[in-house]
Amino acid sequence: MKSTFVFSRSLMLNGVFAILALLQATDIHAQTHVTQVPGSDNQWPMSGGPDGTWKVKTDQEIPTKWSVRNNQNIKWKKTLPEGGQSGIAIWDDKIFLTINPPNDNASHDVNSQQVTDKKTMKASGISDTRIVLLCLDANTGQSLWSQTIEGTMPSSYHYGFSDSTTPCPATDGSHVWAINSSGGMACFTLAGEKIWSRTWKPTGGRPFNKQFDSILFRDLILNVEPPAGDDATREQDWNYLHAFDKKTGQRIWVTTDAITHYNAPCLGTTSDGTPAALIGRGGPHGVPERPVGLSLISLADGQSGSAIWRWEPEEPNNLSGWGALSTQHWDADKASWFLKTDYHLTIDTKTGKLSAKKQLKMFNQYSYDEANEAYSLKENVVPKKKRESQRHCNMLAGDHLYYMVRYQPFLARHNIVTGVNEHLEVPREFNADGKFIWKTEQSNDGLNSKGQRQGNDIRTLGGGFQKCFLGSPTMINQYLFFTNAIGMVYVVDTTAEQFDQSALVAVNDLGEPGKTWTVNSLSFSNGHIYHRTMKEIICIGE
Repeated sequence: MKSTFVFSRSLMLNGVFAILALLQATDIHAQTHVTQVPGSDNQWPMSGGPDGTWKVKTDQEIPTKWSVRNNQNIKWKKTLPEGGQSGIAIWDDKIFLTINPPNDNASHDVNSQQVTDKKTMKASGISDTRIVLLCLDANTGQSLWSQTIEGTMPSSYHYGFSDSTTPCPATDGSHVWAINSSGGMACFTLAGEKIWSRTWKPTGGRPFNKQFDSILFRDLILNVEPPAGDDATREQDWNYLHAFDKKTGQRIWVTTDAITHYNAPCLGTTSDGTPAALIGRGGPHGVPERPVGLSLISLADGQSGSAIWRWEPEEPNNLSGWGALSTQHWDADKASWFLKTDYHLTIDTKTGKLSAKKQLKMFNQYSYDEANEAYSLKENVVPKKKRESQRHCNMLAGDHLYYMVRYQPFLARHNIVTGVNEHLEVPREFNADGKFIWKTEQSNDGLNSKGQRQGNDIRTLGGGFQKCFLGSPTMINQYLFFTNAIGMVYVVDTTAEQFDQSALVAVNDLGEPGKTWTVNSLSFSNGHIYHRTMKEIICIGE
């Protein structure tokens, strides 16, 4: 876009100034796309899209309104043989995703049977060490081929905090890579021929908390795992960021700085154009990696794998909140740290120093009044319970941090400069007449497409805002897409002056009410959105 703008202006300039303007535009484009997979314009080659930031600019039409249950603005949908949680990678006419291995154990055929207690739910679960990579036709959803990726540690199906299928496949248009969080990786041609595979053993017995999503950078594919067994220089029960040669599977480097398995590193570019990944440490349940904090890891030639800077919070490790949870979004100026539910800290990504600390525990709340059928504003609201201001997932956009509130049906916008917080209530569902449901708690059956209950975590039966790890939001131009656990997709306009009803562009669904569950992120390619649930994969945009 910038190149086109500068070139058209150059028609009014003399030759020298025209050349300088065009060169300047080309340089800007190169800097802002230094992490982009070559040739991936209009593709979705890995979890975070073309450049790994979960943000994309496009001149193509963007589907913002749809309904799967009413077949509105849906190109196609395909029933999946089993559920899974990965994102969807797209290259031209092929799409890639992973599922758990189908299991036809008749004891799990529960149809519409409701489960309301943890004991019964626990007994219904199954696990496996393997995952299955599917290749489908992007235009029709037709199955083209599938391959199994072996692992070493069993993972429960459909755990509410992710499972073995969590990482999105990655592709560069010639090959596709799949990562099994149970301890496996494999590379295939786009025709499904295996090139190489490897296995490792995850650490801690609990490696499945959105701990990683795919990163493809030049000739490297990155993964989060413990050090190799013969590595005496690192803690064997800690996790680190590893880089492998994407063509051979050979390990190239391992970071000195550790990363907690709750944290998903994210690609980005520093202010001087250096490609890097941000990783973090800290979290609940006694994660061991230290020191709690953030590290910016260089991906530049000659410095790849080394830390550009390290940051630690001033608070003692046991007071540093939940650490670096979920996807670690950042940009050339800033990164985020959450101190429990009370404060948002801004880290200067140029220096690795703390630049701001703003409170999150008081906000202006836009709530829907059903009696008057209108929004009302309450200022300086302090929640009665701290958990009502916990966050699900987040995205930085300019001076604002957006996130979904946990336990309550609200989206939030935090101004990192002024500290102003705004919470916008969103409908929980809509009924058969298309009327929004605002206050009534929703639920889902937790069943796969065969009517089987394979998961053992009762939290997968919650109403969309329950405690779980949702996939990262995706930003397409100014539109930010949040998906909750029952498949409601909220589209937000990040250019809205106020974070009120004017910012809510659309409320969409991914399937039938009470029968839809998902924790993955959407992908965008060639004018279509690709999304998935436990039961289906969907192509949105006619």
